[in-house]
Amino acid sequence: MDDLKNSAALRKIAEGWQFIGESALEDFCWNNLDTLFGFAPLERQLTIKGETCDLLALNQKQLIIIELKNVEDRYIVQQLTRYYDNLIDFTPFDDKINYDLPIRLIAIAPIFHRHNFIDRKYSKLDLEFITFSILHVKHRFYLNLKNTITDEPIKKIEINYREINFKNTGRKEIPSPPKKLIDWLGALTVEEVSNLLKIRNKILEFDRRIEEIVDKTSIIYGSKYRKDKVKPCAEFCFDIRAKKVLIFLWLKVPLRKHKTVTRMQVQTKYEYKYWMRYIKVKQGKLSCKKMETIHLKGYPSYFSSKNLDNGFLRKEIVIDPMEDLVQEALTIWQERV
Repeated sequence: MDDLKNSAALRKIAEGWQFIGESALEDFCWNNLDTLFGFAPLERQLTIKGETCDLLALNQKQLIIIELKNVEDRYIVQQLTRYYDNLIDFTPFDDKINYDLPIRLIAIAPIFHRHNFIDRKYSKLDLEFITFSILHVKHRFYLNLKNTITDEPIKKIEINYREINFKNTGRKEIPSPPKKLIDWLGALTVEEVSNLLKIRNKILEFDRRIEEIVDKTSIIYGSKYRKDKVKPCAEFCFDIRAKKVLIFLWLKVPLRKHKTVTRMQVQTKYEYKYWMRYIKVKQGKLSCKKMETIHLKGYPSYFSSKNLDNGFLRKEIVIDPMEDLVQEALTIWQERV
């Protein structure tokens, strides 16, 4: 299995499991169009007349328009109708699409409202409804597609996701991760989960004043002051496209006379164990061999190195432990509170 192609972030709900968001569903279907339907991907998020279609696919020059919903939606038929009209008017990709062939319109959702079936019944267009569900069987997850008319299965493929269970684990003074973080962790490898949790524990163990604040799209680590203010030191976000947790730290801007503290994204490497930074080097001044004997300390640089010939610098320059950088962010936070 191609881990990245088949991986996705899920979340547990009362009815079972669902994708963490509509864009996660879109990513998974786009990456697996051939496996799910035998379609070739053409374009995603195409905007015409201010309206954006989720996925466009091809089947031997026949155009397929796909609209995806992570929850029930009453207006999916109207959306597909407008996308159809826009594409007929503008005929994009006419070198790849045979517009003389009928255009297939496919709606994919976990459940359809009864209004959807009424709208489809009286529409002049031929619309296909496909339901999806996420099956959890023996610690494995599967995307299951069904035809709404025949209730026959269309396809079932595995999703690379693991349920993370933190009950009765970890140190007493460190609370179990919030549900949002647990949802994100399921899309990571075992090594990534282990190293990311070490970073989380290091932050929360540093000072009792540091809280884990769950926001709409991120998790912030910092101390509260006044009524609604936060002095942050770190933040976790989830990149749905990359299926990775992004780490931001509040660090001092390098090469400035006045050390301004700002939020910086850390370019992590090797399952969150290390981070990478760039340095500015004049051409021919530093060879790769010499670089191996130098260990540079500091903050991420805004300068990129050149890709040089004859054994001179490569693009990736300095790799340092994440533990050291997190400690630096915590020290800076402590100086500010």
